[in-house]
Amino acid sequence: LGVCLVDIGGGTTDIAIFTDGNIKHTAVVPIAGQNITKDIGIGLRTSLVAAESIKIEHATLVNTNENFEVDKMIRVPSISDKPDTEVGHSVLNHIVSARVDEILNEISKQIQASGYLSNIRAGIVFTGGGSKLNGLDDYAQDKLGIPSRIGSPNNDIGGVKNISGLTRYATAIGLILYRDSQLREMPHRKNNSNLMSTSSKIFKKISDYFKKEL
Repeated sequence: LGVCLVDIGGGTTDIAIFTDGNIKHTAVVPIAGQNITKDIGIGLRTSLVAAESIKIEHATLVNTNENFEVDKMIRVPSISDKPDTEVGHSVLNHIVSARVDEILNEISKQIQASGYLSNIRAGIVFTGGGSKLNGLDDYAQDKLGIPSRIGSPNNDIGGVKNISGLTRYATAIGLILYRDSQLREMPHRKNNSNLMSTSSKIFKKISDYFKKEL
């Protein structure tokens, strides 16, 4: 149907437009999750570590103009020996939505420049660690006028469990599966038991890694 895949990572937002089963356009936008974290750190006058934690725990794009938590206060760790402060949820929403608007604007420019806007019938799929912002899919759909959803690895990867919803692993899992499918399709390896054994070993190593991470 045609889809635009948007991977919001730490330092960049990567865009790939697929139609008819092939990549037709790619782009890299130098604005992503780290920029949101830095904005929070600067705006709330706290460390980047604290800003990242606040982003993960409290940032939301759900009803940013009339958020039901607008009066909820968020604790902001001090970067000096002074006491911690508090800030209203609406302030955090304003900081986050401003940077997200910039990212979405750049995505829109790239889609328009590609000439494939009318071909993206399946809409936009967001993935990557930066796509975990609460309400990003609905917010983007309202802003861009294109159906949007969040994409993450399935929970049926051999030996790897509990990754469903963890968008930050989408690229790593995708590369592993893509390489595995390539090896399996090679004529001289299709029925090669050694290949199957090698693939199993690779997946076991990856599984062990993810278990430690999770």
